[in-house]
Amino acid sequence: MNYWPDDKHITDHREGPDFLMKWIKTASILAWLMVGAIVIMFDQARPQIYSILDIHYNKVSASTWNQDVLMGTFILSICTFLFILISLLANAQRLKRKVDRVRISLVVTMFISLGFMLGLFIWYLGTL
Repeated sequence: MNYWPDDKHITDHREGPDFLMKWIKTASILAWLMVGAIVIMFDQARPQIYSILDIHYNKVSASTWNQDVLMGTFILSICTFLFILISLLANAQRLKRKVDRVRISLVVTMFISLGFMLGLFIWYLGTL
C-alpha cells in the first residue's frame, strides 16, 4: 500500500501506465522528432555559404532562401505546436494527484516550435 506523506492514508489504486500516460510519453518523443525535422528543414532552406573551393571550381550555389522548404517548415511548426498543445491538455487531465507532473519536455518543445513559427511568420511579413 502506498500512503501519502500527509497522513491522509489515500492509497494509489493505479496499476501501471494507462493509455493516457503512454500517449503522453509517446507524444514527448514524437514532439522531439518533429522539432528535429523542423531544424533540418530550416537548415536545408537557407542559402549555401560560398567557400574557397566553390569559387575555385566555379560551383554555383543558391544565394536565396528556398521558399517552398520554408513554407513546409512553417506548416510543420504549426502542426507540431498543435500536437504538443493537445498533448499538454491530455497531460493536464492527469494532474489530480501529488505524484502527477507536467512533462517539461512537452513545454520545451512547444516553445521551440512556437519560436520557429513566429520567427518564420515575422520573416515572411518582412519580405512582403
